[in-house]
Amino acid sequence: MVEELKASKKRKFFQKKRFLFPFVIILSFAFLSIFGAFYSSTYQKTSNVELDEFISQVSSQISAKVIKINYQNNSLVNKDDIIIKLEDNEYIEKISILKEENLIFNKELEEINNKISDLKIENFKKELDETKANFENATDDFTRYENALKDGIVTKKDFEKAQKNLKIAKENYEKNIKDYEIINKKFEEFSLQKNQIEINLKKNSDELKETEKELSKTEIKAFKKGKIEDLNIKVGDIVEANKPLFTIVSDEMFINAIFNKNEKTSFKTGQNATIKIYSTEFKKLNGEISEILSQNEKTIKIKVKVLQKPQKLHLEEKSKVVVQIKTN
Repeated sequence: MVEELKASKKRKFFQKKRFLFPFVIILSFAFLSIFGAFYSSTYQKTSNVELDEFISQVSSQISAKVIKINYQNNSLVNKDDIIIKLEDNEYIEKISILKEENLIFNKELEEINNKISDLKIENFKKELDETKANFENATDDFTRYENALKDGIVTKKDFEKAQKNLKIAKENYEKNIKDYEIINKKFEEFSLQKNQIEINLKKNSDELKETEKELSKTEIKAFKKGKIEDLNIKVGDIVEANKPLFTIVSDEMFINAIFNKNEKTSFKTGQNATIKIYSTEFKKLNGEISEILSQNEKTIKIKVKVLQKPQKLHLEEKSKVVVQIKTN
């Protein structure tokens, strides 16, 4: 009897367990779904990121002689500080010549425009159109009077007057044709001269811009804040283009991250961010939005400043980086 009671209790226990087990699974899935929906609506994350290297080599874009060095190794520099100055006399002299030539071309262009304006070709064209219309009207009148004279409707005197008017109108029209041809020929000559001056001016201006661009390369600047290292040149050395001159080691590290936009996307500078780095050793870093770089209807690109010192991170080359930001 006792054994039967024990067996009965055991069967009831397993029956309850079979009922509760699916219920617990369903409840767990429901909880995870609710949590996942809440999490996804509260946070946005992306792995579409680009790391700003905190150790960067700086090279010259041109080959030239070093005439000045403003900083030495271990110096702290800010972005756009001029570290090295290269010889620039050739560029400065060329820029001066090109600017003088530009002044001459602009003066020539002004003079030719005044000549074209003085021709008043539109006035000649208008007068030609008027005399042409008068000639056509006089021709119609002459034909009408000629027919009317044959029918005896008008007198010979009226016909002769119409004939005289036709002659005058024709002479005026032919004279204006010749005058317009002369003026139009001058206009075409001046227009060709103007076109050539404009071509020369553009070519000269383009060369000026290119030379000014080359001149800017004689100033080797720090493109970010940091400390100078590996600077092993001196004044008088000839540096080669694209050959590293020194290294900048930054105390700051930034990550550019691109997020897909939705109705809850609302990023602003100073907003907290979390950076997760997946490699042989998982790292979770704190950060903040330092700049909104760009955005369109679909995406927004931001710059995130990593609050930890970059030298202590030792990021691996193939590390996966995820940036996560709370949206509300």
